Amino acid sequence: MLDQREYPTAAADLSGICGGGWRIEIETKSATGKRTPEQERWAEMIRHFGGVYVLAVYDETLSLEANVARAVAQVDAA
Repeated sequence: MLDQREYPTAAADLSGICGGGWRIEIETKSATGKRTPEQERWAEMIRHFGGVYVLAVYDETLSLEANVARAVAQVDAA
């Protein structure tokens, strides 16, 4: 298992390689959280090389289940 120090600091919170070899990155943020410029550049790089990048922002007006369903829908749409 990799040590956390081995990951790029701008990498998304969840990262993986799916069946078929495509890359997926999911950045999670609280309702008030903002991406850093480095995180925005990381997202651009992932998309540039054909990967899927999703920004999942927690909506405090929704339940946890609804927030998860919304994030899953974002991944499905990507």
